[in-house]
This record gives sequence, structure tokens and C-alpha cells, in this order.
Amino acid sequence: MCPRPRWIAGWSRRGKKIDLQQAYEPWIVEHFSGYLCIDEIYDGPYCIFYAVDPVLRKRVAFQISAAGTEAECRRFLGYLADMGLKVQGVTTDGCHVSLDGLCLV
Repeated sequence: MCPRPRWIAGWSRRGKKIDLQQAYEPWIVEHFSGYLCIDEIYDGPYCIFYAVDPVLRKRVAFQISAAGTEAECRRFLGYLADMGLKVQGVTTDGCHVSLDGLCLV
């Protein structure tokens, strides 16, 4: 069963916070389709990087930063690579940052 999206931001059980790296990431890695859509949006002074599995229609990961710099984008891609996803394809909006850090199979 998929975790409900409303709980992803602040999972808790009986008042205890749950570590997303131990609760949500293993579920994503297990059910991951192999495809990612990666994009960034700007909300005022903040940049939000998103990675979504288009087949599952689930958010894989996100990162909020004060600026959408190349270094922040690379940090986000590094985070995705550290999750251990076996990526077969990536769709972006033409971002010039290399996807070399991801484990493409």
C-alpha cells in the first residue's frame, strides 16, 4: 500500500516523527518504475526541486533551497543517486546540468 501523500511531509504515529529515509524511501525504491520526471519550480525566493515517478504518479523526492543554483541541483541529483534508484529514463525541461550522478541502467 502506498503511503498517503498528506502524511509524507510530516509522518507521525502517536506523536512520534518518523524518519522518511527509513519509512518512505524503501517503499519508493521497491516500487520504482525506472522513470523520473525532474523539474524545479520557483515560489518567491525559494526553488523547489521535484522528482516524480510518472508511472506510479508518486513524488520520489523533493528539495527546497533558497536559490536554484547548479550546486543545489547537483546536490538534489546526488540525493536521488544515493537512494539507490535504478533509473532507465529521465525527462526534464532541458536543464543544462548533467545527470551523470544518477545510476542510469
